[in-house]
Amino acid sequence: MCAVLVAAAGAAATAIGACGVGDIDLENRGCPCGAGYLCDTARDVCVQAEALLDGAVFAEAATEAATEAGGPDTGSPTTPCRGPDCACMIESDCTDSAFPKCIGAKCVACDTSPDSCGVGSYCLPSHQCAPGCKASTECAALSPTAPFCNTQRHQCVQCTVNGDCTGGLQCSPAGTCVTTCVGQGTTCANGTSTCCNGLCIDTKADPLNCGACGAACMGASTQCCAAQCTDPLTSVGNCGKCGAACNSKTNTTGASCAAGACNFTCTSGFGHCVAGNTGCETSTTSTTACGSCVNNCTVVVKNASGLTCQSSKCGYTSCNTGFNELDGILTDGCEGCGARGQYCCPGNICNAGSQCEIAPANDGKCH
Repeated sequence: MCAVLVAAAGAAATAIGACGVGDIDLENRGCPCGAGYLCDTARDVCVQAEALLDGAVFAEAATEAATEAGGPDTGSPTTPCRGPDCACMIESDCTDSAFPKCIGAKCVACDTSPDSCGVGSYCLPSHQCAPGCKASTECAALSPTAPFCNTQRHQCVQCTVNGDCTGGLQCSPAGTCVTTCVGQGTTCANGTSTCCNGLCIDTKADPLNCGACGAACMGASTQCCAAQCTDPLTSVGNCGKCGAACNSKTNTTGASCAAGACNFTCTSGFGHCVAGNTGCETSTTSTTACGSCVNNCTVVVKNASGLTCQSSKCGYTSCNTGFNELDGILTDGCEGCGARGQYCCPGNICNAGSQCEIAPANDGKCH
């Protein structure tokens, strides 16, 4: 007799038969399946019951059901996925806290409407959070000397109108409180500013007069850093803001700036697994981070001792007492009683020698 499971995908549902026991088939063997395994009819293979129930290996069938119901074929992941652009169907599929939004069937960092980035950052059209303001309330909390947000440049500024300035100063078009002057292009009395349209402007920092009066920073290069128009989203020397250079970090090669954040390439055998700007501080040849930050052999290898990490894959030297290697997959540890290709039938028992024996209530043995 076959039990029936139903997995919902949008408005549709697909029924999966959990086939009865004939010969015992291990994971990824053809149906029918034995105890602890269910039949994934989308692929006609046996899978662990827990995996099918939590939806991990069932995504392919669920996606087909959603497509038939008129929903998008999103390609929801069949294995846990971390980082940007993991496939998703709904927001709860996005388990990485850095990429919590499901947009366009991909897990991304943020939504643009409404902007879901935290204080001091805003959401780019590419759905990445970048340094910058979204509203004046953020600027007022971040810096009392620049309490207003220029939402076009996503920069906190000193003023928006002359009334925001004190001491007879005027508000420049770029949002800085400055003194007035006479003599276009001449040096102001303070010796550090240039007279541009009657206002003393710091041409090393003013994005509307960058390097010279009237030389406005256009396009993506919205900031003026040391008299040069700069794109703070991509500049390695001014990543996120002027002067924030992407300096080399521990165990890294090269540096780049994306969405106003420094990125590095880890040298072989290392990964960036600890929060913060630490570089690549973790060895990925260890059993706690084998090949990647999230592959912890002490968690994924079951019922085994002498854990190893070789060629970025977990392994072990021996099974614990009462357990044997059954499925031929060394990266997940040891499964239980029997030899490879053998699994105890329902009602059978496992003796001290790790062999299947017929229990009184059963009359067969599975191989």
